[in-house]
Amino acid sequence: MISMRIIENVEPAELDDVRRVAKLIQQDTRTAKYDLVSGVLYDDNGEAMVFPTVLESQKRVAQCWGKEPFSSKRFISVVERLVFGADFCQKNAKQLASVQAPGGTGALRLAFDFFAQQLKGERIWIGTPCWSNYQNVAKAAGLATQFFEHATQIEDFEQRLVDTKPNDSIILQSGAHNPSGSVYSSEEWQQIAQICRRKQLIPIIDNASQGLGRGVGEDSEAIRVISSICPNLIVATSFSKNFTLYHEQVGALTIKVECERYTGVVQEAMNGIIRSNYSSPSQFGASIVADILGDDLLRMSWKKELMEVRSLLDQRKHALLASINHDKAIPTHTTYGMFFQLPLALTDIKALRARDAIYLLDNGRVSLTGLTPRIVEHAGDCIRHALLR
Repeated sequence: MISMRIIENVEPAELDDVRRVAKLIQQDTRTAKYDLVSGVLYDDNGEAMVFPTVLESQKRVAQCWGKEPFSSKRFISVVERLVFGADFCQKNAKQLASVQAPGGTGALRLAFDFFAQQLKGERIWIGTPCWSNYQNVAKAAGLATQFFEHATQIEDFEQRLVDTKPNDSIILQSGAHNPSGSVYSSEEWQQIAQICRRKQLIPIIDNASQGLGRGVGEDSEAIRVISSICPNLIVATSFSKNFTLYHEQVGALTIKVECERYTGVVQEAMNGIIRSNYSSPSQFGASIVADILGDDLLRMSWKKELMEVRSLLDQRKHALLASINHDKAIPTHTTYGMFFQLPLALTDIKALRARDAIYLLDNGRVSLTGLTPRIVEHAGDCIRHALLR
């Protein structure tokens, strides 16, 4: 007789850092608590942002819903132009195989599955500090993970990859790095691309927040540079943050192949993985992205909104640093995007949570998205005291 208590064998999943700290915030019963972990954009009043262009497009899409069929080809076309640039697409569009994915994490899982199943890859290299969910997604795809310290000096970057083997993969982040907020120059990306080519690595680029670092074009520079040097490239794109479509799960995966005769088979291979997984993604959010990127006026308005958010994030960062640095508590350097790191010991980070209800990740990452003017001075004072103890 089969035991009906077999469900007792189920073990809870190990939480990554973001989910673990988010759970601590949820369990904190204090009225005043400060979430500097979430990547959801909040305005100065503490309300979740939705871009005006997205609201306008929602109405346009809703009016046509059911009357006009969703065009996946249109979505893919505008996404490829956004991610790779119009010039590359005009010359090399036939080397790109793209599919819609359920958000950025879904795109990464599809990328890892393709790497493992079709390219027979076994190991992926992840720079630390990093987004904590990479390892979970890689493990679910059956891949081994190898970590190396994230380097801002290219000489160090290559040295830390000395043990890679041909057909290993490496995760790279376009735009501003999460969590440090640092960026590579065009020349440095060229050197990274040459390292990948020389070592025969498969680059997988996480394009998680294009436009929220330095700009829409600037944040995709890594993709354009690497695609011009490396024969093969995989790009996972998310539209959650840069279109404020967090709950619509809109993403895309694009694989650039070295020769267009491989494009069709790669496309079919991705479709096969999708068919046995989520079968087909949702359409409403993707229709909004396609509508905005495919309309000149809406696209210009969207870029302006991104510029305003970049300015807002920069103001919040400088306000926090000004509050912390009354006593020159920390050195400052140029960073971009939604996140940056503070040089806090883990004991200090835990003390901030327990004493002040201020929540950062264990690695000191601060999310600027929730750092509203109402809390910035208080947060800065508490962090300064932690640094000076």
